[in-house]
Amino acid sequence: MGRVFQPARNPGAGVAAPSIISGAYTTGQTFKKGAVLVQTAAGTLSEAGADPSADIAGVALEGAGTKPGYDMANSDQILQVTGRVQEVSYAKAKSGTVFSGRGINGGTDPVTPAQTNIHEQYGIAKTAAGEWVIDLAEVTTKSIEIVDIDIEQKIFFFVFIESVLAA
Repeated sequence: MGRVFQPARNPGAGVAAPSIISGAYTTGQTFKKGAVLVQTAAGTLSEAGADPSADIAGVALEGAGTKPGYDMANSDQILQVTGRVQEVSYAKAKSGTVFSGRGINGGTDPVTPAQTNIHEQYGIAKTAAGEWVIDLAEVTTKSIEIVDIDIEQKIFFFVFIESVLAA
């Protein structure tokens, strides 16, 4: 498993700490930790589709169906489950909140960051393994802006572009 999207904090003025909240997700979701979540018209959360360009709510801090009451041993013999909630904790995507993740470009995974990536905007994609990554080849449908890099660890630090955030 590669580096998944997660909130990050860089020391310095004006860097917002991530807001961690919980929200109900749409039935049938199977997303993993680090998934990009979008706000649906019904007010629930669901995993974003390919090249999301609107209504991004945040990044999942846990997979769907991982709260207490899910995936219990001998679940085929259980008649009633109480106290189970279909919710996910997520880091809210808002102006100034910094996230980290890895970048890909075609068959190169992960891409080594370069200084020239800083202040560039790119799209994001979901890999075959279900992990969300920065797609350095996607420069048409942009969702994020690189704000810093860690060359040694191959980490990109980014913010979501304000125009793609959920209201």
